[in-house]
Amino acid sequence: MDGIRLTVVIPTLNEQERIKSLVGDLRRRKGVEVIVSDGGSEDGTVDAARAAGAVTVASGRGRARQMNAGAARAGGEAILFLHADSRLPEGFDGLVERALEDEETAGGAFSFALDEDTPFFRFITMTANFRSARMGIVFGDQAIFARTGTFREVGGYPEQPLMEDYELIRRLRKRGRIALLEPPVTTSSRRWREVGPLRNTLLNVFVTWAYVLGVSPERLRGWYGRLTGER
Repeated sequence: MDGIRLTVVIPTLNEQERIKSLVGDLRRRKGVEVIVSDGGSEDGTVDAARAAGAVTVASGRGRARQMNAGAARAGGEAILFLHADSRLPEGFDGLVERALEDEETAGGAFSFALDEDTPFFRFITMTANFRSARMGIVFGDQAIFARTGTFREVGGYPEQPLMEDYELIRRLRKRGRIALLEPPVTTSSRRWREVGPLRNTLLNVFVTWAYVLGVSPERLRGWYGRLTGER
């Protein structure tokens, strides 16, 4: 692939404080298209995204649904999905391009880091990267990417309430290798702070392994909502 165009899709819900700077940073990379797929924000997220130069798409709420809606508008040969509270490493577009030059590679993701450097958060980072490298379990906060055509051929994200990123990686792996890129995508620790660092970590572990063992995503979403107070 020579000089591919990359589309970055960002699902949002009330991310006005973050979206302008995020889109601005991405738009500074030549050849990068930015699509913000909004799930019904009630603040100024959509206006801020447009002002920063993103294409905006209105979608029903739900991360999988939003990412599929954004991907449907993608004009790039490759597509990358980025959470609104994450930041990609310098030169991310070139790294994605080089990874996809290998025809055996169906897609990939970046390693993981949190934006706070504490012993507990360093432990979370270490275990997340071990899980990805040794067990092949990759999540959406690692900026999953693929060729746009391959993403569409595998049916995109399954529109389920949890573990949609896990399922996308499973679908892509049937088409080829999953590349794990060393420079990390850096994610805000806000979720751990809101729920509680230990509690959020244990919830993530519980949801992952319950799903792997066969619990439905709908049931897991109900449990997760009761435990976190989310609906």
